[in-house]
Amino acid sequence: MSAGSWADFCIKHDLTYARHTAKDNQLSSRMRYVQLRTAFADTNVSRAVAKDPLLLSYCPTTLIRHMQHLQLLFGKSEASAMVAKMPALLHYRTATLSAKLDGLYDLMPQADVSKCKVGKVIGNLKALQQLFPETVNTIAVVEYMPTLLLSNMQKVEEKYTRMQILCMHRPRWRKDLIASQQKPATFARLLGVSHRVIDRLSFLLEHQDLANLAASTILLMSRSKFATRFEQFEAWQRQRHAAQHISIWQSDDALSLLDSLDHPLRLSSGSETHSRKKEIAVIHPG
Repeated sequence: MSAGSWADFCIKHDLTYARHTAKDNQLSSRMRYVQLRTAFADTNVSRAVAKDPLLLSYCPTTLIRHMQHLQLLFGKSEASAMVAKMPALLHYRTATLSAKLDGLYDLMPQADVSKCKVGKVIGNLKALQQLFPETVNTIAVVEYMPTLLLSNMQKVEEKYTRMQILCMHRPRWRKDLIASQQKPATFARLLGVSHRVIDRLSFLLEHQDLANLAASTILLMSRSKFATRFEQFEAWQRQRHAAQHISIWQSDDALSLLDSLDHPLRLSSGSETHSRKKEIAVIHPG
């Protein structure tokens, strides 16, 4: 190729521009990385970029906006940790993430989306990950379609009724129920949750339906505790021919507890109360 032809070729294809563009892209990526570090002020960004270099192709303002939305949904520290584990979260459109979270809330009607704080969301996501072994990690729950989570929940309920689940408690359950008359936190604790989430469960004490309360409690149990209770319940079922029918609601103290919680299951005194006690009597392994 002659010198003139080569010059024409360069002009035609603008090779000089291409070289400059590549250099500019490199500088742009470096600049974006610096901007990300400055915006997020966190070393987790380094790990996120290492896992997902595509992040550097984003406009920094877009990523910052996405990060800010994650921080609103999950809190600053949790959002930072989540991005480090799963950088793809920064690729999500705001509406997509919100829709997925709304779908999770649909499965947890006790959680008010408009009032629910970061800790409750994270707590529920972690509990869901423990409850459903199909989830790969805590963050992956956000990836799940709400219908799949609902399907898993329904499978559990096909095997155990909600009232049976409510009644799967340790032998001291009835004693604790009576003792909890003056301590609502004890009521939450004996439903199977740890001290760490009792504060999150304060809204459960005003739940409109006790059966739904039991189903909601499942979402807040650790997987090991959940499995242990089912094993205990199954062992009891195998020996139930020797068990006695005991109403956990016989105690006037227990009924007073329901009254104090202004619970829909609280009943008036007299024959109606006695009849209802029989209707909701359960077989207790203790």
